[in-house]
Amino acid sequence: MHHSRPYSLRGLPSGHVASTPLFTDNLKRWRTNDVKEVAAQAVYIPLDFYPLAVLLRKGIIAGIEQNITLQNSLGLLQFRLITKTHLFLHHIFRNLLSYGYELDAVRFAKLFEKLVYFGHALEILLHTVLEKEADSPRGRSSGKFPC
Repeated sequence: MHHSRPYSLRGLPSGHVASTPLFTDNLKRWRTNDVKEVAAQAVYIPLDFYPLAVLLRKGIIAGIEQNITLQNSLGLLQFRLITKTHLFLHHIFRNLLSYGYELDAVRFAKLFEKLVYFGHALEILLHTVLEKEADSPRGRSSGKFPC
């Protein structure tokens, strides 16, 4: 079953209703009556830190991680905030390909192909797919992208 493009702002997916501006920033928002449909189309990005910003043009999520260490010799606790980043391009590629949007995945990839770490994002995608394929039962090849 093909869903409408969950990432497109050109047309709202079925079940979404455009709303009038709620705040003074004049941005349109929409609501949905089918939360399960929205959740099914969501892209899951596992993070081991607290996200603070999404750098869309870089394909990176930036955030912080807290770290508390006990210094027994000094008798004190040391609290540190560590900045962390996570490349999210491979998650988007995988989601688009799993819904059968190959052309859209290529178009999306072209936006980031000049980044020096673009090849690394593709390597992560390949590794993820191969791991999933290795964990799946043998002989179950549907010819589709195993996401």
